[in-house]
Amino acid sequence: MSKVTFLELAQALGEEVPEKDEAQEWVADISSEIDYMIPFPCVAQDIQKWILETSYKQQPALSFAAALNVLSVIQGRTIQCQGIKGNIMMLCLAESGEGKDWPMKASRKLLESVGMDDCVHGQMASGAALVDALVDSPSMMLSLDEVGHYFAGINNKNANQYSREIMPIITEVYTSGSDSYSEKKRKGQDARKIQEPNLSMMGMSTERQIMDALKSSEVADGSLARFMVLFGQNNVLINRKRHSDTNVPDSIKNRLELIKKPYLLSSHKIALSEQYNEAKQDMEDRFNYKAIEIGMSGGDKAMFKPFFTRLAVRSVQMALLIDNCYSLDVLKWCESLSEKSCDVFIKKFCHLAADNDNERFVKLIERSIKESGKNGITKEKFYDKTRSVESGMKKRILSDLIDSNKIFMEERKVGESRKVSTLYFWKK
Repeated sequence: MSKVTFLELAQALGEEVPEKDEAQEWVADISSEIDYMIPFPCVAQDIQKWILETSYKQQPALSFAAALNVLSVIQGRTIQCQGIKGNIMMLCLAESGEGKDWPMKASRKLLESVGMDDCVHGQMASGAALVDALVDSPSMMLSLDEVGHYFAGINNKNANQYSREIMPIITEVYTSGSDSYSEKKRKGQDARKIQEPNLSMMGMSTERQIMDALKSSEVADGSLARFMVLFGQNNVLINRKRHSDTNVPDSIKNRLELIKKPYLLSSHKIALSEQYNEAKQDMEDRFNYKAIEIGMSGGDKAMFKPFFTRLAVRSVQMALLIDNCYSLDVLKWCESLSEKSCDVFIKKFCHLAADNDNERFVKLIERSIKESGKNGITKEKFYDKTRSVESGMKKRILSDLIDSNKIFMEERKVGESRKVSTLYFWKK
């Protein structure tokens, strides 16, 4: 992959950007200015506030994702706006220990309160398992912790056939939300058909983990563009005023029961006002022009075209779940939030892509050993954390680091195990 800088990308988009040292730009928390707090009275706002009030560390972006994923499971399959459904897919990025756990648990508690906890699933081991889950629950959510490792595993060239099926099925199911998904025929069984499948996703990861797991091909083919990437805050203070009672309030539970429509055979279409439809079309035109502009810019910059192409759909999805595409103010807010989040992701990805592959892999390997601290990292854990690096290249980089006296190896027993393990240590 050739080098691409944020400055080049910004110039292609017609933006003026002050020149900065790339390392400083990467370290800067350029996502901190995005306000993910829903400013409109609605059930999504009530859910977000409840999650924050009961959080050990308050993360507006993560609570926003949880609120919309809950609403997606409950009503995403039953309503549509001109063919757009509420099957929203989100990647939430925050550092370890910054409060990613509770929004995931809270979303399950919310769905459990209305009898839909069986619609939440974790990691799938195969494409067939994912289809099985959708057959049982055509409206469902994948709640994935450490999603960066998961994506790296199922997209790895050494992964088994059943694992490699997962991402293509997720992509096809997503695009089949307003129609139907037909499973490929397998030996010994008939192909199954799912009418209007509603698959949403909330994946949690650290920025580095997801960036290290990404490949430029996944960006270029548009697979990643189907996800909205949200950035949590870092160095968050403990919420000392948090509520100790984490039961779902009746006020929220009752409102979720009202929007639950389990007996509809097909989705009903939202009737848009003339002003809303015109604003929606203007937004679609604006993002389409932006996509065309970056697509014609050539080089690696063009691989971000699918992101801008899908911003209008993502904005409508959010508006659909927040207020059923009623208020123009809500649509404008969703449009702005979707665009800002996309811009920040592209900036951060560009800084990562500015390194060539070898430099990138060296940094990944060095970081994996450094972060293990004085206890070191076992060979097994090291290879798991660096699975995106080809085996031969990994051995060469390790050899170079040992020769340059940056790392050393030891053979010792770990914990209560009688087995001797190989550990890698970083020299201070």
